[in-house]
Amino acid sequence: MKKSKIFCLAAVAVLLFTLAACGGYTSKIYDNAQKWIKKDVLESNMTKAPDAEDSDLPKEICRLIDSREKSDEYFSDLPVDVDFSKEKMILYFYTSQYMGRSYKINKMDEMGNTLYLYIKPEHKDVGSGDASVPAQRCLLVVTNKTNVKNVNVVLEE
Repeated sequence: MKKSKIFCLAAVAVLLFTLAACGGYTSKIYDNAQKWIKKDVLESNMTKAPDAEDSDLPKEICRLIDSREKSDEYFSDLPVDVDFSKEKMILYFYTSQYMGRSYKINKMDEMGNTLYLYIKPEHKDVGSGDASVPAQRCLLVVTNKTNVKNVNVVLEE
């Protein structure tokens, strides 16, 4: 009985140490953030539809926002309170064919000075009728402030 208690305590200690060593991110995703973004910013960050071959527009655009001043350049009405001394924002522009689906953060990995942000949509049954005309969509992620300079967003379908 004593050995099993010691084993359990050791396992908990290792788990806590591992979580602390990873640093972990505290992140919150805000879906359909385009409603808060200035019209001229939306226009200058327009993306192409996933199947548009002849467009010069980029497929996706990702912006790091790490100050109140920069935030004010992008947003006209932001109902999210961000403490830029501890947090930063990631703004992801892309074209979606599923405007009715919500998204969640699946995981975040930091490699060097790049943050890999894996985002997953809610899954619906085949034939659920939630496909839409492709439209610009923006996801806003508020996360811990780190020294990363690049963000690579991966939409997991």
